Amino acid sequence: MKSVELFAGGGGLALGAHQSGFESILAIEWEKNSCSTLRLNASTLFNDDPSRVHEGDVRKFDSKWIPNTFDALLGGPPCQPFSIAGHKRGFDDSRIFPRVY
Repeated sequence: MKSVELFAGGGGLALGAHQSGFESILAIEWEKNSCSTLRLNASTLFNDDPSRVHEGDVRKFDSKWIPNTFDALLGGPPCQPFSIAGHKRGFDDSRIFPRVY
């Protein structure tokens, strides 16, 4: 089975999917350090292919680069606005996309 990860972070979703039998074929993340972590773990998460990590805004990613066949779309949208360690702006935080009203 194959998976695609949006808002991939440091690879928690990809690792859980891998441990459940999925092969991650693409991960999209915009935070530079998280992408570095994903690439460092490419041997486990991405069949030793760090090019499967796309560093950039998921809203600007051209979906034509997503392979036509995959079994699971995984997403870990930003949780910082809801974290007790953050500013607790919730849905008023500018990082929430799309806005939910």
